[in-house]
Amino acid sequence: MAIENEQFAIILSTLSNGQLDITVSGESYNLITDSEKKLFGIEESTLKELIKKDFYDAEKNVVTPDNIFYKDDGDFNNFSTYEWTPTYVRIAPAGVTWEFEPDRSDMALATSTQVNNSSEASIFTCALSKQETLTAEMTWSTNDSISVGQSINYNLGVPGAEIGGETTFQYTHEWGTSTTEAIEKTIGLTQTVQTELQPHQAVDVTLSAIPNTLTITIPYTAELVGYINPCFPDPVGQINAESRHYFWRLDPTAYAKESMIVGTLTIELNYYTQGRLVVTDHKKDVIAEKQLYLKTLAVPGVGFAINSIDRA
Repeated sequence: MAIENEQFAIILSTLSNGQLDITVSGESYNLITDSEKKLFGIEESTLKELIKKDFYDAEKNVVTPDNIFYKDDGDFNNFSTYEWTPTYVRIAPAGVTWEFEPDRSDMALATSTQVNNSSEASIFTCALSKQETLTAEMTWSTNDSISVGQSINYNLGVPGAEIGGETTFQYTHEWGTSTTEAIEKTIGLTQTVQTELQPHQAVDVTLSAIPNTLTITIPYTAELVGYINPCFPDPVGQINAESRHYFWRLDPTAYAKESMIVGTLTIELNYYTQGRLVVTDHKKDVIAEKQLYLKTLAVPGVGFAINSIDRA
């Protein structure tokens, strides 16, 4: 009996109340491969030695199975005949945790100087922009012996990073592939601040933002599902069984060296928040400042609110 797969997906978004929301879903069922049989300790030769200890003929002699079937092989089709589930490896995420690491120090991304060369006070519109690279890095702690027949859809909305518009990583990668995604984002593209400059007054305009790192950890499990089908040369059963059969349906986890394999996918998002334009005169007095966006971001143990400032 075949089992349907559900597409793997990871979605990161920020709710209206500022809370992060990260969901992971999907599962994969793949007929067990030779490398996975070895990984779980259920190779045919190993199973024959283990199973023969549990089954006896009518004279209570130990009998070794002739064959161990994990699925129908064309000539021997007990799985389809009796609607047994073949031996699968099920892989699925087992939760999600995250850690938010803001750098509390502003980073200057761009600077310029404005000078009023006239003999009269004038209103100057100050604007700056800078193209920065935001990255999403995926790292796997996995076993190469695990086979997964599908990819993962990633939809990662960068939290609180609406500097220059909504930022979302959307891509698809094969399961187990460590890689880095990058997108270019222009910070401060349409943001301006106005200030009055006196005759011959010079000011410095600085575009700054705070770099942030969000680390998402997704543990996943690989486990055995379905049955194995040992076949014997003589009818066998438990030691005191009244009935004996040439073949049996058994749970492979009863004989497996490992009933579950655990791995981890780590996603590290690097991005900027709290962008602002600051205008200072050459005495280093702030004379104008504008926050580049309104956003509240709240994560476990961390919370901050950003308010718009526009003063002269």
